Formats: sequence, structure tokens, C-alpha cells
Amino acid sequence: FFPHAYLQTNPTLHGSIANDSRTKPVHGGDADLFKLYLDERLTGTQANNAVLFAKDGKFIDGSTTAIDVDFITYNADLDIFAQARFHFDWKTSGKIPWGYDLQTVSVHMYQARSQVGLWRLLQVLVVMCLVINCVMEFMDILVEIRKFQLVGYFRNPYNWVDW
Repeated sequence: FFPHAYLQTNPTLHGSIANDSRTKPVHGGDADLFKLYLDERLTGTQANNAVLFAKDGKFIDGSTTAIDVDFITYNADLDIFAQARFHFDWKTSGKIPWGYDLQTVSVHMYQARSQVGLWRLLQVLVVMCLVINCVMEFMDILVEIRKFQLVGYFRNPYNWVDW
């Protein structure tokens, strides 16, 4: 397991990916960090195994001085995205002070008062188009019934897509 800067500054690797500008870390301050990514869908057993993996891989050991936990989540009930960062800092005295930074973004579409009229106009337009399409499909069905070819109408896959 290597930090993000591994192979970035190795002068012995001429012409390799180490000299490619695309291999630089996305965030410059992350070059000397060891990052471990875990999936949020882990069960309790899998999460415990992931922590053991971090310990066995020396991501977490006796010389660990700090851990940052970053995650992004979405609350569908409130239409809010949130980015949270928790920072745990191990002191030589044995204390573990911690802090957090929470940033939220509301994605509710009616929150901007200047766009309410535009959104409602677009919604009315979409509903009108949907009603017109349903009426046209109903008219197509009536034409097929008058020609006694209703089965032919339902055999056409494009008519199924229209519905």
C-alpha cells in the first residue's frame, strides 16, 4: 500500500507513467496520504473485515496520528446533499480530540423564487404534451377498432413504446 505520491517523483523511470502529467494527484495536498475507500453498502461483518484489512495493511497502526473520514450522502425526503468530514487526532497524552465539517446543498427545485414561474410553465407544457399524446393514441385505437384490426395495433412494438 503506497501513498498517492508513489512513483510520481521517481527520476529513474524515464518515459514511464511516472513522468506523465495525468498521474498527478487530483488534490495536491493528498500526495503523501494513504487513502482507503470503503463502500457504504457493507454489512457489519464486512465493515469489521475492512477495518481488520486496514490494520493488517498498516493503514491504521501504532504510529497513526490522524484519520479523516469523508462521505457524501443524499436525503431524498429533504432534497439535500451533504458532504461531511470527521477528523480524529491522536495526541501523545492519549486523548483523541475530534472535529467535523458539514456542508449541505439543497436541491429543491422550487427554492429559487425567480424560477418558480418557469418551472410551473414547463410542468404545464409537459402535462399538456402528455394529454395530447394520450388522446392521439386513443384515436389510433378507435381507428383500428373501426377497421377491425385491433390485434394488429397491439402487435406493433412501437405502439407499446408510445404507451
